[in-house]
Amino acid sequence: MAHLTRRLVRLFAWSTQARLLGIAVIASSTVAACSLPAFPPEGTTSTKTSTSTGTGNGSGATTILATGQDSPTGIAIDGRSVYWTNMGTSYADGTVMTVPTGGGNPITLASGQNNPQYVAVDGESAYWTNAVSPNGTVMTVPKGGGTPSILASGEGPGITIDATSVYWTNGVSPSGTVMMVPKGGGTPTTLASDQNFPCGIAVDTASVYWTSVGSGTVVQLTQK
Repeated sequence: MAHLTRRLVRLFAWSTQARLLGIAVIASSTVAACSLPAFPPEGTTSTKTSTSTGTGNGSGATTILATGQDSPTGIAIDGRSVYWTNMGTSYADGTVMTVPTGGGNPITLASGQNNPQYVAVDGESAYWTNAVSPNGTVMTVPKGGGTPSILASGEGPGITIDATSVYWTNGVSPSGTVMMVPKGGGTPTTLASDQNFPCGIAVDTASVYWTSVGSGTVVQLTQK
């Protein structure tokens, strides 16, 4: 029960900050909202494979790649493997995990993480945010295993990457920021300040895009 109570407290704290998780169109009015999932009951696992019918190409099978995960949240793929974060049951037992897309035994890339949220990957490394105010961090670890390292201080939850840099949102106050740091580490750059609970973030070759939960906007910054 204590673990479940801690989970509910964390969910409540983030619920007003993490309603918008993706980029769709540039807008300045109400945008679609998506909340973090409710925490599952303790010890819930499933090995069920089901068939679902959609309106696109007909039917397809869903396969469970990992069970027994502790509040999985962020997810990313690289063509060979799936990567995800487990928030854990406290502020110090989160993990970053991976499993082949074809199935297999999940591998722990990082443990002892403080409330890990969203994750991004490139050819060499995984990147994620540990979203614990005021001591959040932007982290990285080699996909082949190794010691996680801190790239910057940051409270998340959003994170994305391009060929050279890591981008994230510090979205835990109405005076939030959008940040960038080189993948190899260095001095972080503030791309935007005074953002109203920035959350989801994406980049292309010319711009950075993010959602601001508090203002109900989707924002584009050119010449990143």
